[in-house]
Amino acid sequence: MKNQANTAFMMAALSILVWSFAGAVARGLAEGLGTFTSGALPNFLGALVLMIYKAKTVGLKGFRDTPRGYWLGCGLTFVSFSVFVTLSIGLAQTREQVVISGLFRMIWPLLALILSIPLQKKRVKKWFIASAAISFVGMALASFADGLSPGAFTGNLSILWLVSFLSLLSSIAWALYSIFVGKYVANPAHNHLWILLLATGVIQIALAAAFGETPRFAVYQLGGILYLGVLAGFIVNLSWIRVMQGPYSHTALLFFNFLPIFSTVAVGLTLGVRLTLPLMIGAVLVAVGTFWSRRCFVGD
Repeated sequence: MKNQANTAFMMAALSILVWSFAGAVARGLAEGLGTFTSGALPNFLGALVLMIYKAKTVGLKGFRDTPRGYWLGCGLTFVSFSVFVTLSIGLAQTREQVVISGLFRMIWPLLALILSIPLQKKRVKKWFIASAAISFVGMALASFADGLSPGAFTGNLSILWLVSFLSLLSSIAWALYSIFVGKYVANPAHNHLWILLLATGVIQIALAAAFGETPRFAVYQLGGILYLGVLAGFIVNLSWIRVMQGPYSHTALLFFNFLPIFSTVAVGLTLGVRLTLPLMIGAVLVAVGTFWSRRCFVGD
């Protein structure tokens, strides 16, 4: 049991480390390859590696035995998540917008807790609404990047609303995906993530063609494609599924309370964005609110 707990923590820590820098890497690729092409290429690579891995471990069969809920639940939410993330990062007008709207992408641990109440019949204490509200206040505070004034907030909101909304949709999709993984992927043979990545890549490359993207390939972009395709697409996604399958999934999720802080700092420093006081306070509030919300669950 102790070894299982340690493995869950290590996988969770690896996921945080990779995800913290993923936004910066994705933005770098989008600036050169285009919004949709930069998402498609890593997904194709991740799908290939996952297909080979699954073929050598449990085989590529098991489609008939896979619960229908996997395709409707995991399939739709994963593809939606990937497309929303690609859009939120690629459509950001500046790198500062990538960092600020990133808090909306990293609030999914709280959303997973909220969604588990109706979907998994979880019970919470009376303080849950207040704890969740703290995280949403943190998200709003981060929008005061240019100063603590109503004018700064409304000015940023008029610019940030689209990428922030897309980021929030990606958080909702990933929160649902995490819940569905724990429900439908009890058997490794029922995990068809390589198909989900392949389907996402096909959709993204079709969108790239529809919008007339003209990618500008460079050798240095191969590193970003490998990072997102192998580390984020293959290793971390596989680790995440194993974490959510195990008995320590809720405990391992405690690590992700700190994801908003780690990701904001990592993406900000990598992209050369100034980390303002409102932004950092907002990231801390998101983390604190999520941690407190987790403590408000009854019986966990």
